[in-house]
Amino acid sequence: KIEVLPTDQWWDLATKEDDRLSPEERDLLDRLALLTSEADHYFEDLIIAYDADERFAQIPVARPRPILAGYSRLSDALGRAIETVVMQKASPEEALLSAQQRLDLMPPVTRHQQPGG
Repeated sequence: KIEVLPTDQWWDLATKEDDRLSPEERDLLDRLALLTSEADHYFEDLIIAYDADERFAQIPVARPRPILAGYSRLSDALGRAIETVVMQKASPEEALLSAQQRLDLMPPVTRHQQPGG
């Protein structure tokens, strides 16, 4: 299983404003929306569509998710933190602090507090 990340090559296409999409790009995104909305039914078609278009290739640093206890919780918390920053709902510091608090990993460390103090 490979997680789709903002660093994947298709990200530019997926984040492009609607009025800047070419007709070909719009058709492609509409087709993928249909295929992913019923991925169990269209699984083979979805694999073919991703394999057939170089825009959906993983960049060389993409890796499968680690198989670690708690990784999904951590990944979800960090993903939500990134999303709030991208949507300009929080600063990076605020988003990470919120993720840390949600995970209850440790008491939050303020910018002025030294570790262990």
